[in-house]
Amino acid sequence: MMLQEILSQLEQEIPTSKVFGFTIQKLTDSEAQCFMPLEPNINHKGTMFGGSQYGGCALACYALFLHNVRATDCRTNDIVISHGEMDYFKPAGEDVQIEAFWENFEDREKFLDHLSRKGKARVRLGARVRGSKGLLLNNQAPTVRVLLTIII
Repeated sequence: MMLQEILSQLEQEIPTSKVFGFTIQKLTDSEAQCFMPLEPNINHKGTMFGGSQYGGCALACYALFLHNVRATDCRTNDIVISHGEMDYFKPAGEDVQIEAFWENFEDREKFLDHLSRKGKARVRLGARVRGSKGLLLNNQAPTVRVLLTIII
């Protein structure tokens, strides 16, 4: 149920998530697994628009954040991405899977503790984009890697 609640919240607060066709497939404390179809995000080259990929990665990180924050007594969704960077290794010419993760999972407990005590915190989350068959589109590295610094 929490997965659907978080997706509904994203669709309400960030309407482009619906336009992207963004869905959440699985949420755990350590990762969010999400999906975005090529068709509504296609560019003039027949591949997925880079801005859509970045947006999908940011949404996946937001979903991971919301899932973890709901496990604490801190009930905020007042987040800001203060820094984001993305490398594109290969065009995505298909539907994509987006995986959001804690850049360092040990930071999760520190982040949640600091957030509960102080009402604000900072953390880095990452995301990678895979082809629709679940394989990385580049053998050496994720097609896209995003690092976001989130400030509460």
